[in-house]
Amino acid sequence: MKVCGAQCILRHVEGRYQRHEPDESSAAFDQACKLEDAVKELKEPEKQLVLIAAFDGIGGARRALELLGITPAVYISVEIDEDCAQVVANWWPEAIRISNIDELDVPKLEELLKDRPELETGIIIGGAPCQGFSGLNRQGRGFDDPRSARIGQFASLVMRATRVRSDIGWSAMLENVASMSGEDRDEITRLLNRVYPTVPLSFNASIVGQINRPRLYWPSWEFTSSELDLTFADAKACLLYTSPSPRDQR
Repeated sequence: MKVCGAQCILRHVEGRYQRHEPDESSAAFDQACKLEDAVKELKEPEKQLVLIAAFDGIGGARRALELLGITPAVYISVEIDEDCAQVVANWWPEAIRISNIDELDVPKLEELLKDRPELETGIIIGGAPCQGFSGLNRQGRGFDDPRSARIGQFASLVMRATRVRSDIGWSAMLENVASMSGEDRDEITRLLNRVYPTVPLSFNASIVGQINRPRLYWPSWEFTSSELDLTFADAKACLLYTSPSPRDQR
């Protein structure tokens, strides 16, 4: 079965998607546009920034940077689906393509990053397979689904990258479905907290576009109070779950 990215391409080509046109006059859209950037500004991202996109699909993370006018110095795309990988290759020929996350081991990371002393900032981002966690999947088995092991592989990738280039300021974020069970959500949080302190945040793309896509995000950075204080509240755009926070335990 093809992954979500390839299916999305097919639906788009066949015209089965509505055009996404956010209501730019809404209070929620205005709030989203005013989110504060807590990350230091990169003067030359085309020389200093490395993007590692695990489970990259059709290059969503790279496209997000593109929309922000940011071109990374190094773009490593990890995607096993050949159709999705071909989309990335067509749009960003400079991408370093890896088919399986296990191939991005310490020797490979050293090969790709060791001779780039100018790199200062790194982003590791990924949307691991969600089939085992989705509440819409009646046969979902949570962590008993072999595909769910990708969560641990993502955490290991963050550890390896940090070890290989400890001088780079790394940030990481994992994404998955919001419909998962509380037990699975807490287990993912526990696994990631072995690598970086995080709590799951919930965000639905319907806040800024015409698509209902509730998702959970586990970022390695903290949001300011103003970013979580919502007049977004009506739609509960950014709900901070009450799972135990490593920051609260310190």
